[in-house]
Amino acid sequence: IIAPLSSISGKKDIISVAKYSFPIRLEIKSVILGVNSFEIFTIYIYNIVMDMQKMLSLLRKGISTYKMIKDGDKIAVGVSGGKDSVALLKLLSAYQKFSPEKFDLVAITIDLNHRDNPQDFSPIKKLCEELNVEYEIVKTDIGEIVFHERKESNPCSLCSKMRKGALYDTAKKHGANKVAIGHHKDDLIDTFILSLVYEGRLSTFHPKSYLSKTDL
Repeated sequence: IIAPLSSISGKKDIISVAKYSFPIRLEIKSVILGVNSFEIFTIYIYNIVMDMQKMLSLLRKGISTYKMIKDGDKIAVGVSGGKDSVALLKLLSAYQKFSPEKFDLVAITIDLNHRDNPQDFSPIKKLCEELNVEYEIVKTDIGEIVFHERKESNPCSLCSKMRKGALYDTAKKHGANKVAIGHHKDDLIDTFILSLVYEGRLSTFHPKSYLSKTDL
């Protein structure tokens, strides 16, 4: 069924995939919906669409306020496979379709190659194909170095630095001049508290930063 919500009414026999303007896909197999079920289904779809529209509105506001994107930019999106980075990729892809600035996207996943926790990135690859976004998985030895060679008791800081280094290098290889990372308010607060406790200063990350060493 390919239709806006306003055109759906009455009882429906939903057998295939519902597609909407945002990258939302719901698969419902051979479900005959009565009045009550259909109302729940409609509200569920409506809430998802409204959430995407709200996030897209906030994304657009942030880009405009902080002048994050310019004509001709190529933006590398760091995609770990978590909900934050996947949402960012989907939102930027949606924004790209009506943005006054013309820009390109490339998605990059850094594979830590953690022997104790191998990961399957095929769902991200499939998503990027659907969004028509260039995609690369970068194989690294970060997991081996951090967890087995150095056996770090607090691995997060070193792992993050090495992962970002690999991301920035790959972004430059693809000709990107900007990198987008799915940081949110919780990350901002975490960084603030960590800086206060461990560094004794009031500090957190900015909406955008320039890295002189990598020119990103």
